[in-house]
Amino acid sequence: MVYETRLMTKEEFGHVWKWAKEEGWNPGLSDVDAFYETDPTGFWVGVLDGEPIASLSVVKYGSDYAFVGYYLVKNGLRAQGYGYKLWQDALNSVADGVVLGLDGVVAQQENYKKSGFALCHKTMRHEGTAAPDLTMPPTVKDITAVSFDELVRYDSEFYPCERSVFLKSWANYPDGHALCVTHPDEPSKLIGYGVIRPSVIGYRIGPLLADSPAVAESLIVGLTSKLPAGTKYFMDIPEPNPLGSELAKKFDMVPCFETARMYKGKAPSTPHDRLYGLSSLELG
Repeated sequence: MVYETRLMTKEEFGHVWKWAKEEGWNPGLSDVDAFYETDPTGFWVGVLDGEPIASLSVVKYGSDYAFVGYYLVKNGLRAQGYGYKLWQDALNSVADGVVLGLDGVVAQQENYKKSGFALCHKTMRHEGTAAPDLTMPPTVKDITAVSFDELVRYDSEFYPCERSVFLKSWANYPDGHALCVTHPDEPSKLIGYGVIRPSVIGYRIGPLLADSPAVAESLIVGLTSKLPAGTKYFMDIPEPNPLGSELAKKFDMVPCFETARMYKGKAPSTPHDRLYGLSSLELG
């Protein structure tokens, strides 16, 4: 048998998306386009006798930071070294000194530690149900109320680099919604924004970034007001923001899945008190 690792095509990533769906990851319906366009050189595949059997993404944001995700091996072929070979080759493709982040299931923490990753914090996915008769708060606007440069600037306060390529797709996600709240005295300046996108089951909120709990709450109301009553939605809340967990309780959201945020290299300085929901577990 012949096994090789290489960059995957966008078409192949579409097949990997289906693997993630089958694994119960609940990916966004248009994640393939948004993710792949962020860094076409960041998606790797392991091929056994011409058949893709393993995947891993190492999406680069600038020259100093990359995020690891989509680590999958087909059932029946696990624990045979195929995934680890892909892991080694993909991570070795990144330049020395680049900080790597990932969101991994708790059971894999020890394996990630062996590759030099250290635990930063836990993240808890919460599940909610859209309430009936929600109305859009008057302070919440479509993201087009501010310039794209302002969106990139504000988003960069929460991440170690600009995510302009990612945001171009994310803010225009098909059948999704990107909403914001602006400063009352400076309407061109953001004080919070959030995105909701359709997924295999319900919808997923992320990111949800806000300067205060009140702004975050208004964004959740605005985003979920776009959904039919009774629709499920999900949000990944980092443990270092207890206000996020309190807000989840206010909306009767319940914890349903835990992951671990880990870094190889120095963990970025993140204002977790303003980060209420991660963009995604696959791209950070």
